[in-house]
Amino acid sequence: MAPVMEMVVYLDLVVLLNGLLDYLLLSVCGRVTASPRNTVRLLLAAALGGIYAGASLFPEFSFLGGLFWQLVFGVLLCLLAFGPGRCLVRQCVVLFLLAAAFSGLVLVLTELFSAPGAMVGGRV
Repeated sequence: MAPVMEMVVYLDLVVLLNGLLDYLLLSVCGRVTASPRNTVRLLLAAALGGIYAGASLFPEFSFLGGLFWQLVFGVLLCLLAFGPGRCLVRQCVVLFLLAAAFSGLVLVLTELFSAPGAMVGGRV
């Protein structure tokens, strides 16, 4: 019988790293869409994104990983970062495309440079 491997996930690192990536993605999104970027608003939106990522790890909040809630929080991040406006749809689409591109890049790099079995359940 093979030994059972346990995965340890540090909540503080999940929140911090996701918040940092959210800040970078929102900043690039603002640049691409020529939206005014306010550092405080970007930081608040990034903090919300980090907290959302951390909360979705808990079994009670596993529903947050569903597509509906990902879309809801993506729109909330754009609203918080850039404010309401007629460019909201464009900002959301660009944010989702940037996130998908970054996710694909991470997936390719993981496949190329990690040991076999580094992916768990289809996720990095």
